[in-house]
Amino acid sequence: MPERQIAPGLAGVARPLLGAAGVLCVAAGAFAESLSGAVLNGTAALLLAGVWWAWRTPAATQAAHSAAASAGETGAAFVASMAHDLRQPLQAAGLFAATLAAHPLPDASRKLAQGLETATTQLSTQFEAVFAIARIDSGRTAPAFAHVGLETVFAQVVAQRLEDAHARELHLRHVASRCVLRTDVALLTRLLDGFLSYAIATAPASGVVLGCRPRTGGVFVEVWRGGEGLDADALGGLFAPGSRVTQALDDHGLGLVLAARIAPLLGARVDARSPGGRGSVLRCWLPSA
Repeated sequence: MPERQIAPGLAGVARPLLGAAGVLCVAAGAFAESLSGAVLNGTAALLLAGVWWAWRTPAATQAAHSAAASAGETGAAFVASMAHDLRQPLQAAGLFAATLAAHPLPDASRKLAQGLETATTQLSTQFEAVFAIARIDSGRTAPAFAHVGLETVFAQVVAQRLEDAHARELHLRHVASRCVLRTDVALLTRLLDGFLSYAIATAPASGVVLGCRPRTGGVFVEVWRGGEGLDADALGGLFAPGSRVTQALDDHGLGLVLAARIAPLLGARVDARSPGGRGSVLRCWLPSA
């Protein structure tokens, strides 16, 4: 079968998945080795076999060959078409890993099982971001515009990230807003979730604030965090795949990459600033209703 080139943009987006998949395989291998010589009961053995089955199932490979054979597909459409078949074994792996982590095990093996569960969760999050980017790039995402109050969106997206903020002992809040826009609620929520994910992961103890600034013809929705500022190069590449600023994050910056892809669908634009070289603000300009 002739080789096909995946779109260069997607290649950059997909690189983090290789690292996460590697972590998952190492965790599973270390866990299996920690149990060598031990007596496993039938349930534990079945669960461990389930993790390996879910990850090594040929379904994803077969789907990839089938999608690649379809004439006229772009790289983005190719990845998007694989989403369903890749998601199934990944979800099964997550289920098996979570059940295994809850099973009675020696302390050392339990830590490895929890590491396996964490790696699976991170990989699943990154896959979902890549699939969403691929759907947008292949033209398969159509916004559903409706009038919505920003206060509703702010409350929802902050509630989704409260647990993450509390885990880092950060104060996460939003400034109440009366602004009403005509936009796609789901896409705007996902865009702002990418903003908050980055801010929470990189903010010091000062916390994170979500708010907006009405301007003529639209509104700037902003996420502020304190701490060290970013230089011009870092700010310029923040929304690009493989940014050096986001490589250490759990999602390798895929949340911000996705936010930049979503913005044009909403008639919006995103940017980042570091006022006075202290802290940073992620901004999304949205047109008025």
